[in-house]
Amino acid sequence: MITEFDEAGDAGEPYVNAWFGEAGGIYDTQGNLFTIEKAPYQSEGNSQYSASFTGADGYDYELHFVVAYNNYVGTYGFRLSGIVRVQELTDEATGMKVKVGRVVGSDSYAPGSVFSLELTDAAGQVLTYDIIGYIGEDLYYIVREREETEGDEPGRITSSTYYKLVFTDKTGETVGDIPAEDIVPAYGTVTVTSETVSTYYTADGSFYVDIDANNNVRIIFSESTNRGIAFTECEYDEGTKTYTATSAAGVRYTVQMQDNGTVVIEEVPAEEVTDDTETGEAA
Repeated sequence: MITEFDEAGDAGEPYVNAWFGEAGGIYDTQGNLFTIEKAPYQSEGNSQYSASFTGADGYDYELHFVVAYNNYVGTYGFRLSGIVRVQELTDEATGMKVKVGRVVGSDSYAPGSVFSLELTDAAGQVLTYDIIGYIGEDLYYIVREREETEGDEPGRITSSTYYKLVFTDKTGETVGDIPAEDIVPAYGTVTVTSETVSTYYTADGSFYVDIDANNNVRIIFSESTNRGIAFTECEYDEGTKTYTATSAAGVRYTVQMQDNGTVVIEEVPAEEVTDDTETGEAA
């Protein structure tokens, strides 16, 4: 991290130089190691910094890193949050544009994982997300509209749209002598599909649930803790108006619709979950 000063003592724009060797195992799409020279950087707060640069393969990248003083060794330490490839792709069917950051190398995130997303509709309007995350193996960009409020508390949700994003890797790029499995490929295409879901609140407004047109519970969310759980399986009992939803980790909840349009949400105790419940990683 370098700041140069002129003869008058005025500081120029700070920049960062960085070189990543073979031991790091981080390559661009053509198998080149990353060399970053005079990339202007900016502070993101909390000792986090970012810089943008163009790789030797012609793609745009971002360098995200943390620099903090280590009291034990008496010097500053560096941690790589991520070298992130940034691409802008267009879904030909809908005209929607997706700006996606994909991790190429990191001390914290898996190579190939999605680091950032921005979705723009066909009219050029950037859609502000409420939640970005996976439900099972599917990646969703969830956009909501809410009632306006005067205070800091969020208004009630009036509409919810789930945008499902499916990326395919670009093929045919040369990687030299580097094994293909060590290269995080660029994305080639994106497909965007959308569905509107219905959102219902508990009587006290502390929780809400998203239910799609096929009677699947998608998410149960706590407004007070700002945490939620996604579900990959659901059964609906029309007689009792009760949904029984199961997450990928095997956690099970019931959601019962009330005549006044609210819901009652209850977690099913683990001992009541049968032995044949399929379990896996949390969504």
